[in-house]
Amino acid sequence: MRLWLAEDEADPVLLSNALLVVCELVTNVVRHVPAGVQRDWVRVRLGVADDFVRLEVIDPGTTDPEPQFTPLTPGSMQQTGRGLGLVAALAVRCGTHFTAHGHRVVWADLEPAGASDAAQGAVGRLAPCRS
Repeated sequence: MRLWLAEDEADPVLLSNALLVVCELVTNVVRHVPAGVQRDWVRVRLGVADDFVRLEVIDPGTTDPEPQFTPLTPGSMQQTGRGLGLVAALAVRCGTHFTAHGHRVVWADLEPAGASDAAQGAVGRLAPCRS
């Protein structure tokens, strides 16, 4: 992913944010998809447009509740649960859905630092991260 974004001369903040988001989403797969035959793969997809970068992590699926993009309250003493809050803070929109085959897709759109005002307006009209 780093090489792909670097080919487009992505700004270092976007690259850093994209790597953090993918790490958090893949970590959730490892933590929440039950062990067994179905947990032998995870797919990461990256899409680059003029006004946003889409990151998707697809896993075999789980019966766990839908991921929540709600950040923990400041000062919370919980040792886990901050990752999707970070994703929500970095993304202009994010969400989750299941494919026809029952695989969960968790996605986040990041905005490049140099996005135009028109592009930012279009991004603002789309749904924000669901919690």
